Amino acid sequence: MEASSLWDALRIAFPDGVPPRSVAADIRALEWQGVQPADQGEWVSWLHHVALSSGRTEVARQLLESGVTIPWRTMWSRWRPSGIFGGHEGEVGRVDEIGLRSGPDAGLCVLTARDITTGKAALPEFSYVLREWAVTTGDAAGEEMVIDESLDEADWVFDERAPDDVSAVFATHSPSGWHVEDAAVPPPPRVPAAVRQGVLVDGMWVLAGDGGLFAVSVPPSELDVRPMSWLPEPLVTEHVELTVPQLPADARSAARGDTSSRFWFERNFGLGACHPLSAGDIPHGLENERARRFLIDIGLPVVEDFLHLRTHSLQGSSLRAEPWPPNAKVSTPGTDGPFFRHRRLDAFAVAARRRHRPDFARHDSRAGYAAGQ
Repeated sequence: MEASSLWDALRIAFPDGVPPRSVAADIRALEWQGVQPADQGEWVSWLHHVALSSGRTEVARQLLESGVTIPWRTMWSRWRPSGIFGGHEGEVGRVDEIGLRSGPDAGLCVLTARDITTGKAALPEFSYVLREWAVTTGDAAGEEMVIDESLDEADWVFDERAPDDVSAVFATHSPSGWHVEDAAVPPPPRVPAAVRQGVLVDGMWVLAGDGGLFAVSVPPSELDVRPMSWLPEPLVTEHVELTVPQLPADARSAARGDTSSRFWFERNFGLGACHPLSAGDIPHGLENERARRFLIDIGLPVVEDFLHLRTHSLQGSSLRAEPWPPNAKVSTPGTDGPFFRHRRLDAFAVAARRRHRPDFARHDSRAGYAAGQ
C-alpha cells in the first residue's frame, strides 16, 4: 500500500487519534516528520526503519520478506522511537557532532557528542557529552564522558574526525539536501530534517541527528545520485493526531511525591540531582506533611537550563519566612502563607498551601516562594 493510501486509512481507522507507541503511531510519525517516499521501495525502507527503531523486530523481518525491492536498509538503530515519554533505555540522545575512533576492545567506533553548555545567554559554562558506539552493531562502547570545553573548539571535530588508517567520508544534511565531502561519493538516502549528518564507513552510512544514531546499507546504483530533498516541515498537517498518552506510572508516582520517585527524578535530571534535607532543616511553619516528606525523602532536584528551569540545592542554605514581595508579577499569591524564600531558586517553588494538599506556589520571576499553610 502506498504511503498516501495508508495515511488515509489511519484517519478512517482512528478518527479519535492513533494510540501512542503503536505501529499506527510509527506510520503517522513518518508523515509528521515530512517523509514523502517516491515509490513503494523507499516507503518500505522507512517502514522497516521505524519498526527496527521501535524494537518491532518481527514486523521488520516481515517487511524485508515482503518481496518489495528496497533501495536501502537499516542495519541497526539507536534512533529514539516515536511517541515515548521520558528516558529510553540505551538512548543515544541528540547528536551534535560525530567522528570515528579506533579502540583496542570495541574496534572501530562512532564518536558522538552532545553539547550541554549552560548559561549561553550570559556566562556560558562550556561542556559536552562524549560517547562511543560500535560501527558494526551500534552497541555502546564504554561509558559516556563529560568534557569541560566548548564543542565548537574541540580539536577532534576539525582535525581528527577519523583515524588516518580508516577510509571514511563525512556528509552534512540541510534543507537543500546532502552535502558530501567527496563529490564522487553518492549521498545517503533522503531523510527528514531531524537527521543532520552522516559518515560512510565499512560500506554503511552511519546517520545522526536529533533522534540519535542509526546505520543504513545502500546497494550500489540503487539510489538516485541527486535526489530531490524533502521540505523541512510538511506543507499540511498530518492526517490523524495522536491520542493523549497516559502518564507513565513512575511519573504519576513522582507527582504524588512517593519516596521511590527519587530514582525517576534522577533518571531524568541526572544522578545525584536530588538533594534531601534533614528534618532540622525544614522550617516549622512549613506544616504540610507531604511537602515536608518530599524535601526530606526525595529532595529538591537541582536542574540547570532545562526548559528555562534552574534550581539550586537547598542544602547549606535555609528557607526563610518572608512576606509576599510587593513587586511580584503575580500580585495575589492565593494563600495566606507564610512564605519561605530560597535565595537562589529562580523558577521553581515547593509549596504546602493547605495542610491536606501540597501544591506548586505561584512565584515571582526573581525568586521562588513556598507557602507554609
